[in-house]
Amino acid sequence: PTHTQIQRHAFFRSLDFKKVLTRGYEPSFKPQLQASDDTTNFDATFTSEPLEGSLHDPAELANVEASSDLFSSWTTCRPSADAADSQPNNPMHAPPLNRPARSDSQHSDWSAASGAGR
Repeated sequence: PTHTQIQRHAFFRSLDFKKVLTRGYEPSFKPQLQASDDTTNFDATFTSEPLEGSLHDPAELANVEASSDLFSSWTTCRPSADAADSQPNNPMHAPPLNRPARSDSQHSDWSAASGAGR
């Protein structure tokens, strides 16, 4: 689906996407972390599972640690809204919304066509 189809979907209709773009919403839950690897907000069902496929060979682990600087400049943080707005070809730039009038249907054409909710 396109971003427009997603924005028009009944599930997202209450969102102001300009407010999303400018990070205008406060999260309803902000976990308090004791450290960067704090897992207290994860259920013990998952944190107590054995680590299958983890690196047990110290030589392999050293290779991973040595190459960890490959992503040192990479971030999961989105550029500021101002920076995105000044770069119209930036994939993080969201075009302004032109929402159609709300129809009687609870689901958009996208949800019906994609089988969403089945």
